[in-house]
Amino acid sequence: MTPIGMNTGTSLRQRLLSLTLLTSGIGLLAGCGAFLVFDSYNAKNKTVGELRLTADLIGSNAAAALAFDDALNGAKLLQALRTLPHIRGAVLYHTEDHFFASYLRADLNGRYLFPIQLPGEIEWTAEKLTVVRPIILDDRILGKILVESDLQELHGRTVLYAKVTAAIAAGALLTVYFLTVLLGRGVTGPMQRLAQIARNVAEKSDYSLRAPALSGRELGQLSVDFNHMLDEIS
Repeated sequence: MTPIGMNTGTSLRQRLLSLTLLTSGIGLLAGCGAFLVFDSYNAKNKTVGELRLTADLIGSNAAAALAFDDALNGAKLLQALRTLPHIRGAVLYHTEDHFFASYLRADLNGRYLFPIQLPGEIEWTAEKLTVVRPIILDDRILGKILVESDLQELHGRTVLYAKVTAAIAAGALLTVYFLTVLLGRGVTGPMQRLAQIARNVAEKSDYSLRAPALSGRELGQLSVDFNHMLDEIS
């Protein structure tokens, strides 16, 4: 039978636990989200930088082929990109954006056409990253090189970092949970003992009972006031 006036709602320990987990979860969510956004931004910049470097390297080697209109040699230079599996393909263009030579990854051969009109210097899509760089020889622009890269490595990195971050966040929340449970006992335990003494006084009318000294400023004051109340009654 539940004593009259007893609150059967959520206990103080449960409230403390819920509040701590909620605030910790919000903090972890904000922190992990900011980390993932920052890492994604850095990873994209790194991917663009690496693809630009690749395009500049191939472009500088292909400058002579463009200067002497040697499309065969230009195509051979682009074939070196086969060693980079993430490269979808590359195209050399004359200054007037006319097609000169190309390379297309084997799995895309016959199933993909390069754009007729060159995009901007950097173009992102859901499947690929495209970089267009000028080919310069003796301060004269001979043409342009377009290099396309798939985003499998970038997507794989994003998924991996998301899983690692989620695992760390889950571990942190689990740690917070156990620490809150342990520390919560230090708050609710003394209050439960004080409530038990109050019930004994009410049930047995034994006003000689006294609450033990409780640790902490607030709990200590509560036990002092409780004992003072019993002294006044008795």
